[in-house]
Amino acid sequence: MIKIPENKYLSVQELHMEYLKQPVQDAIQFYLNCCDAISGILNTSQLNQNIIKKFKKMTIKSFLANISNKKYEELDIEEVFRNENFKVDFLENYLDIKNLLVDMLDSESIIYFGNILGNKPESLISIHDYLVSNYFMLKTDEEKQVFEPDITNKGTVFKLLERIYNYVDFRDGKLVSEWGAYNLCEELEINVCPYCNRIYTFTVVNLKREVTRPELDHYFPRSKFPIFSISFYNLIPSCKVCNSSIKKDDYLKIDEYLHPYINSLSSLYHFDFISLDFGAAKGENKNNKIFINKNGSSDTKSDNFLTRFLIEDIYARHKNIVPLFAKKHTRYPDSALNELSKLLDVPKEELLLILYNPPEEADIIDTSLGKFQRDLYLKFKGFYDV
Repeated sequence: MIKIPENKYLSVQELHMEYLKQPVQDAIQFYLNCCDAISGILNTSQLNQNIIKKFKKMTIKSFLANISNKKYEELDIEEVFRNENFKVDFLENYLDIKNLLVDMLDSESIIYFGNILGNKPESLISIHDYLVSNYFMLKTDEEKQVFEPDITNKGTVFKLLERIYNYVDFRDGKLVSEWGAYNLCEELEINVCPYCNRIYTFTVVNLKREVTRPELDHYFPRSKFPIFSISFYNLIPSCKVCNSSIKKDDYLKIDEYLHPYINSLSSLYHFDFISLDFGAAKGENKNNKIFINKNGSSDTKSDNFLTRFLIEDIYARHKNIVPLFAKKHTRYPDSALNELSKLLDVPKEELLLILYNPPEEADIIDTSLGKFQRDLYLKFKGFYDV
């Protein structure tokens, strides 16, 4: 795990907030208007009240489809409200749902939508805990609490939150035309997966054609936490292997696992290797065992991360890298570097940097196998008298 540095994301986080706050606010307000229309405070012609971007009839139908028991093609706005053609759990809970929506529009509330979109991961958990404690009355059809992450029948409130914090439209650039998944990834410029630090995750847009970008891992899965579906710190640019093949839809608790916007792997943990024969030590073959050297320390979050993302298993396959370093050491032992240093009047440490060309610490985030290569350099540097 390589921590994403602040200089990559703080300005992007501000952009993300600026672009998304209006469509999210409008969506919350629309459903609040629906609750008021059910109770008779508003009529159906006022569903666009207090909404900046006025919704067309087709847009209103797409919003209603999440809370109505009518099929989309059968939706008639007047009839839906006149005959209360709403899903049972929405109709039975609409007053509590209204309170939830009002709470999300209140800038003083912990669950204000701006906090949901822009707060850091630790605060998102506080938001979730608040929801569990204060909206325990909102139940699914199976009478389970809506905000518990292990439920299977999500119910109407879940779908409503999915529609408000609409990841699918954000991903496809339809929530705001100027800001979607490609825009976010392009601005972040995270070019290597922060989970594995192996696979390049370039964002490529060619003549306005979107070619490729990182996958966006929902650290708190949107299948369990729909309210965080487009939260900035819950969208981790990552590779397909880490996101889709390894982490999948699992919920990793931030007090048990590393988070790319909060943590790096323990500074005491390093990639290391043992040569299993003399030829490997000289760089003549790949018979080396690659492992994480914990230097006698223990860090629970780092250990959990290494196990969950199969880091040692995966890096054990990168046996072609170690011989490149071993050959350089064989060809340029300490005695040779001493002579070169005197001949060229260049410090030996500078010659080592030229010889092994390790990435700088700050460049590891954008260098495939960057930490692995830097750790190998530091190990081989130890073989020299510097």
